[in-house]
Amino acid sequence: MSNPQDNTASILQKNKKVLIASLTGSAIEWFDYFLYGTAAALVFNKIFFPMVDPVIGLILSWLSFSLTFFIRPIGGVIFAHIGDRIGRKKTLVLTLSLMGSATVAIGLLPTYEMVGLWAPALLITLRIIQGMGIGGEWGGALLLAYEYAPEKRKGFFGSIPQAGVTIGMLMATFIVSLMTLFDEAQFLAWGWRIPFLLSSVLVFLGLWIRKDIDETPAFKQVKKSGQVAKAPLRDTLKHHWREVLIAAGLKVVETAPFYIFSTFVVSYATTTLSYQKSQALESVTLGALVATVMIPLMGLLSDKVGRQKMYTLSVVLLGAVYRPVVPAARHRHRLGHHAGDDRCLRHPVGAGNRGARHPVL
Repeated sequence: MSNPQDNTASILQKNKKVLIASLTGSAIEWFDYFLYGTAAALVFNKIFFPMVDPVIGLILSWLSFSLTFFIRPIGGVIFAHIGDRIGRKKTLVLTLSLMGSATVAIGLLPTYEMVGLWAPALLITLRIIQGMGIGGEWGGALLLAYEYAPEKRKGFFGSIPQAGVTIGMLMATFIVSLMTLFDEAQFLAWGWRIPFLLSSVLVFLGLWIRKDIDETPAFKQVKKSGQVAKAPLRDTLKHHWREVLIAAGLKVVETAPFYIFSTFVVSYATTTLSYQKSQALESVTLGALVATVMIPLMGLLSDKVGRQKMYTLSVVLLGAVYRPVVPAARHRHRLGHHAGDDRCLRHPVGAGNRGARHPVL
């Protein structure tokens, strides 16, 4: 006869492994993702789009980054279908491998000076692959954590992979900041490649951590009952199309401001406001540090007060702090203040809906 204390300890240990696996994989995926965004702001316009006016080159660089906003939903749909067919664990191995391979390949790309238009074409192709991978990874990591969560801790469990977003941003910003210690010529010639190539180490680490996790209890139960859907995407759109549209709308509300503050601001601060690269990257780091702490705390709070209240309050506050940030950044620059001061206000507010949104969906 099994000891109840032993069973409890076993469950806690398994839950701990799942949270570490979902957090690690999410952080690695978003490291790869934000690495591209930071490089797009600082270097890609110069080495992949030098054939046009610098402003146009920067726009093209940002357009290549923005591709994932269109590709990620497709990747999410495809890998959600696969995950409902073969399980969460196998699907997450696929998405992490896909994202990691594309990131390392970007670090090996020839520049425009070497191969002409093939360079931006290959860059865009790899960015599309990245978008597919992150689309599947994020939803899969959230689902993995959520399906293991105790009934009264779903907000906290669902928020842990969300913290991987800002941890990934921290890692990407930190390593690119180190690369900017090289002089401009070295950074453009080869320094920017190092973070992309180092991503391979993180991917292998993530795969190693995930090899020991088991399939989720929910999927095991469905598989055992023989109720695995043959066409899960069709069934979802047929029976839950309203929920799909609501989820998409909720995501837009949080995502648009997030990317303005996490990637566009780097370019805006270094070009329009003449901040140093290190200052702009430090501002991203400062905001991401605050968000990393706040996201799981907000997830815990959503378990206490409810998801709807938590999400609604955070969106209202986000709207209140969003408008004054750019004028404040200009003013602080004139006063010699740090670009990230205002981000410390925005990120705790934005963390509220991240901790609450996905568990309720």
